[in-house]
Amino acid sequence: MRIFIHSIVIFLFSLLLLEGQGQIVYSGFVKDVVSGEYLPDARISILNQNTETNSDFFGNFVLTQGDFTYDSPSRPYSFFQNVIIWAENYTFSLELFSLDGQKVLNRNLGGSQGSFVLPGLPYGIYILRISSRNETLSFKAYSDGQKTFPVDRDISWHPRNGEQGYDTLLIQKEGYFDRQLIVPRRDTLLEIALLKGNYEDLDYFNELIDPIAFDLISSLPSRSHQGGVRSVKVIYNEKDGLMYYQNTNKYIYHFFFAWKVLGFNQGNNIFNLTQYRENPDRYLYPGNINYYKNLDKYVLHLVA
Repeated sequence: MRIFIHSIVIFLFSLLLLEGQGQIVYSGFVKDVVSGEYLPDARISILNQNTETNSDFFGNFVLTQGDFTYDSPSRPYSFFQNVIIWAENYTFSLELFSLDGQKVLNRNLGGSQGSFVLPGLPYGIYILRISSRNETLSFKAYSDGQKTFPVDRDISWHPRNGEQGYDTLLIQKEGYFDRQLIVPRRDTLLEIALLKGNYEDLDYFNELIDPIAFDLISSLPSRSHQGGVRSVKVIYNEKDGLMYYQNTNKYIYHFFFAWKVLGFNQGNNIFNLTQYRENPDRYLYPGNINYYKNLDKYVLHLVA
């Protein structure tokens, strides 16, 4: 009886080890934080590990670590979002067809463990065909105009993994500041914005991805009796649901930015009367982010 229980414990422990050694997939795309343009040839790596990849022409990337595990020997591949992942020593062809029968993609893949990002296609439904020595299967796929995803329920999806801890991704691109992201160790779809070393005639950011971004657009506060303070003026636009971190070196007042960039054309007096207090005509919410150097703290001030 003891031997039997001991064998069960060893078996369960082995299963836990196998689960922890599964493959983790980090995928997504890299873009410019200002223009939103996708960035090719960005290097994505895991800090302190010999694991890296580069973004493709459309800014897409997939970074995997660990060994791929699968249930069916006849189908040693799976999908995670718009990425197909396959096991070692598996060779197959991947084809995509439009509904009128036109072939839009034909790739021979495999040979060693790897992955492939399905290309972005015009909006619509497609047929995805995978052919190997053992079988040929067809699945429905959908493109939202930017990314293409298999949508059949019976398709083999990437098994979820249960590893604990975090990885630090390092993203590098010539002409851009390096960026580090801490991500949990699980399959993750990422949208990564990078900050260029220099922007000509910059009006605003929609997100501050790094203290460097704050430094690029901050200035001395327009009104302050305190020293060691840098300030960025912000406006939340209720019409588009976006926060605008304005280049405060270029637009020293909220009104100038609202007029030149957001199209507020009713003049400074109306702006002050309607956009700094609650009323039916208000849709802009001005504020400031102040950085207090001596305290090393960022403080958000919004006009209630």
